[in-house]
This record gives sequence, C-alpha cells and structure tokens, in this order.
Amino acid sequence: MDIDNFNKLVDYIVEERIKGVMCSKSAEYSRGKDKLHNFKRAALIDNTTPIEALRGMHLKHRCSISDMLDDIRVDKHASRELWEEKFGDVINYYILLYALLVEKYEWDI
Repeated sequence: MDIDNFNKLVDYIVEERIKGVMCSKSAEYSRGKDKLHNFKRAALIDNTTPIEALRGMHLKHRCSISDMLDDIRVDKHASRELWEEKFGDVINYYILLYALLVEKYEWDI
C-alpha cells in the first residue's frame, strides 16, 4: 500500500470509525458527564477496579477478532463492515483505558 492510500485509510479509521463511534455511543455508556461511568459501575458490581472491568469488557472484542482471524484459515470471510466495527471497538477500548489511567494517576492531558 502506498503512503497516500495508507494516510487516507488512517484518516478514515480515525475520523469515521473511531471518533464517530466514540461520540455516538457516549449517551449509551456514559452517565451524567462521566465518559467512564460504565467501567466504574461495572467495577462496583464486580468488586474490582474500573481498569479491570475494562479489561474484561475488552476481552470479548479480542476474542471476536481472534475468531475472525481463525475463520480466514478456513476461507470464511467477514465483511469489511464487521472488520471495521471490531477494529474500531478495540482501538476505542485502548483510548478509554488511557482515559482511566489519566484519571487514576492525575496525568495532565
């Protein structure tokens, strides 16, 4: 892939998939003004930390991608839309993990 096409791909993924999903899901997964509400709530329910709660939620996305990669070996192919959804999900989870770390350690943004 040449550099121009790669840069277009990165722009598409960041703007359309990452930012688009992160913003559209905000109302579903946030409460009040706290974007990290669901992880904190899950931590209370499971008597753990928000970071550990995120780890568990993130694992289902990693398992799904692993299954999709296994399917390629047997010539079963997921749609582009499904791949984009899964990649967007895992990238967003890393962004949310970073947000939890920023909050926990009071790092400057």
